[in-house]
Amino acid sequence: MKNSIHTLLIIMLLPFAATINSYADEPLKPENLKVSNSEAMDSITQRFRRQLQIFPQEKVYLHTDRSRYQAGDTIWLRAHLVDAASHRATTASRYVYVELIDVDSKLLKRIKLRPEKEVYHGYLPINEEQPQGYYTLRAYTRFMENLPENYFFHGNIAITNPRARKAAEEEYAKSDKTKKDTTGYRPPFHVSFFPEGGYLPAGIPWRVAFKGVGSDGWSDEVYGIVVEEQSGDTVATLKHSHRGMGTFMMKAEKGKRYIAQILNNQNRYLEFELPQAEENVPMLSAYWVKNRLGITLSHPKQQGLRLVMHTRGMVFYNRPWNTDHPVLFINKQQLPGGVIQLLLVDEGKMSSVNALFSIEKLRNCRPPLPLTNRSMAYGRK
Repeated sequence: MKNSIHTLLIIMLLPFAATINSYADEPLKPENLKVSNSEAMDSITQRFRRQLQIFPQEKVYLHTDRSRYQAGDTIWLRAHLVDAASHRATTASRYVYVELIDVDSKLLKRIKLRPEKEVYHGYLPINEEQPQGYYTLRAYTRFMENLPENYFFHGNIAITNPRARKAAEEEYAKSDKTKKDTTGYRPPFHVSFFPEGGYLPAGIPWRVAFKGVGSDGWSDEVYGIVVEEQSGDTVATLKHSHRGMGTFMMKAEKGKRYIAQILNNQNRYLEFELPQAEENVPMLSAYWVKNRLGITLSHPKQQGLRLVMHTRGMVFYNRPWNTDHPVLFINKQQLPGGVIQLLLVDEGKMSSVNALFSIEKLRNCRPPLPLTNRSMAYGRK
């Protein structure tokens, strides 16, 4: 994972039971989610709009015919290039560049896709002697090179090579198996911890996300406990819920160290230190209560804070935080689809904390398709 995950937390949209006081804000009406005239003059909203005007962004997605290939095959692909804000197709860039990269981040091949009738498509041949393993397809435009590489498209494919595998087995049979490994020790797995909002507030029950990754780079199923180092008391238990990922609740104290004692699915044991607890840091927490999104602050009485919500740079909520109510509820139907970012801004227009979550609008939408039979009966073919 990138280092930016420490400042941007992807909120896991798993509904769970929570006790909320009944005196929270009333659900917002759809018209209230629109930016009013006074808010349109706000410098935060204007900066977002200005950013989209003077520095538009592109987004590319690469569609391949398969995910597994053999050496000597051809990768047929199509690139979907859209405007990052509106998600509308664009052909502003003359070429889309597609690269094949190995596990050592070495560039193996690069091709250029030029639009034909507003469609970027082409193919990338694989060498017959290509070693077996996992490879990365990276796609971007020259305009996208103005941004960090994590804005590029990255997709994984697997390439098998029976001849290379047989040669490797023969070489291993002839090798000296008593020779010691000089590549250094590699831990069997690693677990990363991500407190919701980026920091772990002191003295408040808070949700912490985690992800277990094996030495091969794939997810690893992990479980264990979190203990306070000096006393040895258990403060939380954790168990993965999906591909080595999960969440747990814990209450951390300032100045104390917390250690996660973890086992993986191969019963290997390792310890990891959690982030230090911070005092007086306003943090955002988001969770689902049925079809409503609840947003709370770690210090809801702090004055001078403003909550800003946007999707792809388009601001749809920009209001001061109401300190009279501890929870803000928003119905799911009133939120736009896609990835939504929450920003908590102080009076100096500085973002103190932000969070990400996604809204899926089309999961249960099925367009009506009329089905008719051309004949009442069909013969044997």
